[in-house]
Order: sequence, then C-alpha cells, then structure tokens
Amino acid sequence: MSIPGCAFGKHNPEKPPPKPNDNKGDDEKNNSVPLAVSMPIEECPPPIPVQLSRSSPDESLRELSISSTNSLNKALKNLSMGDSMATNADKNKESAIVKGTRCTNKGCDYDYMGDGSDESSECRFHPGEAIFHEGMKYWSCCNRKTSDFTTFLAQQGCSTGEHEFRDEKLADLSGLDNPCRYDWFQTGNNIIVSIFSKLPVVDRCSIRVNGVVLEWSICYEGGKSLFHKRLILSGIIDVSDCKVQAAATKIEIVLRKAELPSWKTLEYVETKEDAVNDNNNK
Repeated sequence: MSIPGCAFGKHNPEKPPPKPNDNKGDDEKNNSVPLAVSMPIEECPPPIPVQLSRSSPDESLRELSISSTNSLNKALKNLSMGDSMATNADKNKESAIVKGTRCTNKGCDYDYMGDGSDESSECRFHPGEAIFHEGMKYWSCCNRKTSDFTTFLAQQGCSTGEHEFRDEKLADLSGLDNPCRYDWFQTGNNIIVSIFSKLPVVDRCSIRVNGVVLEWSICYEGGKSLFHKRLILSGIIDVSDCKVQAAATKIEIVLRKAELPSWKTLEYVETKEDAVNDNNNK
C-alpha cells in the first residue's frame, strides 16, 4: 500500500462506500445474537448391568469357618458340667426302663421289649462320632462316606455290644434329625440367613457354599439334635467374602452378593424360560 502510483489523472469524485462497523456496543451485540438456541436434547440410556452367569449347583462346595460368641462357649461349658453331674447321679440309683425305649448307642434302632429278650439281642452301633465335612457324611469309626443324609442315617453299626437304655435327654441318633426354624433378610450388599438352633456345637457343625448353593449340617441343643439342609439360592454369592457366627440362640450366615440387585426370594424358583432352556440343552 505504500508504493506510489505509476500514472497521473483527476481524483475520483465519488465517495467510497462506508465500511461496516465491527465495534458495536455490548447491548447491540447481545441483541443481535439469540439468547437461547432450541436444539433437541438426546438423553443417554442408563448403563445396562452385566449379568453374571449362574454356575452349576453341582460344583464343589467350600467350607466356611464358624466363629462362636463368648455367651455360647460359656453356655456349652455349663451344659457339659450339668450332664456330667446327672450321669454320676444316675449311677447311684436304679430307675425302671419304660417299654419301647430306644437303645441310645449310635446307629442302633432297637427298642426295649421288657420280656427278657433284650439281654440276648445283639447291639450293632457306631462307637465313633458323626463327621460332616465338605458335603460328605460319615462315622469316624468306619469311614463309609456318603453325600446323602438319609443313607448316612441308615448305615448299620460297625461294632457289636450290649444295648444301653438311658434317659431320653441323652438322645440317640434317631433323635438327632430335628429341623428347626430359619429365616433370612437382605441389606444392600449381603444376604443374612439366621438358623434358630439353640446351643449349637460348633465343632460338629458344617456350613458349605458355592456360587449358588448353601448347605448346612447343624448339631445343636448341646449335641442332641441335628438339622441338615441344602438350598439352591436365587442369586449369586461371592464365596470368598462369606462369614458365619454361632451364638447361644442361633447361627447367623452372612452371604456376600456377587450382584447388587435385591433378591425376591432366598431359594431359586425355576421359571418357564429356564425349563425351556434346559430342554433345549438336553
């Protein structure tokens, strides 16, 4: 623009057109731009939670450790002392045996006849203890393992001897099979199952789980009753974060949810869709 022209002539008499003014006031600028632009707002759908696949109920079960409260330990200690005193007192007095009284040797199902044949009848019993471990049930004396509780109860004794008829409070094995009440509730992260078994014997109790199964064998009432149960759960649990605590009046099992949605029921209920899928897989 600073280079001088190379020709001569008269000036142009016409005024050049005015240049557009870019320095408008703030009010004028604001008025020239719309305050709001009406544009459609696209709403993003909520994230779809990833559903975990259910494992097979037949997968191996994991044994859960059981902690006990001080009140339970004290109650069991007092019960043991009381039973010892009662046994010593029974030795010093004779009591009539009621006809039909069951032999209290473990595994023997003989009933007292009272006609003189009781002494000549052979008693077949288990001298050992009932063991419940990793889903298997067996006697420590003969070690015949089975996963079926009914088969376990029907196992014939491995030793022979004389029948023994004692007071009913020293219950035999047939009196052990005694289910008790249980209930459940849930929090955001956990499922809590309460088994109302009074005075559970922790050393003879077994709680086992896998991702979709809860199974327990509870020896309670100081060793006089047994409650065995297997549940297929409606949801999936995190086996590595489950806990069990035994108190004087109940056993509480805390199962950690693997998925956060709430459970409608504790036990799994098969739907029509599940039945169709099972038939298709066969």
